[in-house]
Amino acid sequence: MPVNFGQLRNPRRDMIWVAAAGPVMNLTLATAAALLLHTVDFLPLGIDHWVLRSLVNAININVILAVFNLIPLPPLDGGRVAVGILPNVLAAPLARLAPYGMWIVIGAFFLCRFRSPGGHRRQPLQPVITRPAAAIIAASCA
Repeated sequence: MPVNFGQLRNPRRDMIWVAAAGPVMNLTLATAAALLLHTVDFLPLGIDHWVLRSLVNAININVILAVFNLIPLPPLDGGRVAVGILPNVLAAPLARLAPYGMWIVIGAFFLCRFRSPGGHRRQPLQPVITRPAAAIIAASCA
C-alpha cells in the first residue's frame, strides 16, 4: 500500500507503525482462523473437513505472509521497520536498497530453482521464512 511518509507527524517513528500494520493484520487473521477451528465440530458432516482445511490454510498463509513481510529488506515492511529503528549510519544504506529490494527477493526465489553441485536443492529462503513460520504456528498450538 503506498504511503506518503511526508504526511506523518514524525515520519521515522510513525513509519514503523504503518509498516507493522500489515504483519500485525496477518497475525490477527491467523489468530481468528485458529479460534474458528474450535467451531468445526459444530458443522454438518461433509462440510466440516472442507472448513477445517480452509482454516488451516488461512493460518499457514497468513503466518507465512507476516514472516515474509518482516524480512528486513526495503520495500518490504520489515525493511521499513528496520530503517525506522536503526541509527542513521545503518538506516541510510538500507533505505537506498529500496529500488532493488524486490529484485533481491526475486533473485532469492530464482536461486531456489537450482541444484548445488552435490545435487541438493538450494533453499535460501527456508531458514528465513519457513522455519520462523513453523515455529510461530507450533508455539500457537502449544
